[in-house]
Amino acid sequence: IAGDGHASNTVFRYPVAKEGDTEALASGVLLGQADLDVWMHCLKLAQDDLGAPVSISVFQFLKLSGRKAGGGGYNWLEGSLTRLALLRLTVKTAKGVLMNDEGVLTYRIEQSPTEAHILTFQVNPKWAKLLGIGTWSTQRLDARAKLSRSPLAQVLVTIANSSKLPMSLNKLRTMTRSESNPPEFKRLTAKALAAAIEAGAISDNSKPDKITGDLHLKRL
Repeated sequence: IAGDGHASNTVFRYPVAKEGDTEALASGVLLGQADLDVWMHCLKLAQDDLGAPVSISVFQFLKLSGRKAGGGGYNWLEGSLTRLALLRLTVKTAKGVLMNDEGVLTYRIEQSPTEAHILTFQVNPKWAKLLGIGTWSTQRLDARAKLSRSPLAQVLVTIANSSKLPMSLNKLRTMTRSESNPPEFKRLTAKALAAAIEAGAISDNSKPDKITGDLHLKRL
């Protein structure tokens, strides 16, 4: 998932998850950290009964995500849900390849009698378990909400909570599909790291190696 918001281009059979000899490949519109926010909040809200419909006001969903209500927030949420709904996955195993036409979620937004917009969504339990269980539950959603204006900082938080391995700046730059040159990306990463620490999202012991420059990100 890109680190600088969503992009207009698409991906085809892009690797998004792997466990043992099983790998999930995504095809669809390239997703960003904002889309990951929406996905993880959907999973959080549906965690007690994956696959069951969940209804929540758009206002409340935006509040949970650290976004402001209004036309901009509504369009952001609807756009992200659409990108997620268009996502299609292919699963590769040692025994073969499986393509499933089912999306990771379905949704609808309706206006209630009180004129509030109500979002009703349903996650696909099969894909939810493949893509999320065991990784999304370790993420600090409250901290991510504070960093909603800094997608790169959100990427650092995700890495800190899912991996103990150091991350090179070159690998991070490639992973986030950044168009910044290396010196500028290094500056942006230092700024994002400071923001993540200030938000209480990762340990203040997280820092780059003085010799290699590799990032050693530590969860709280």
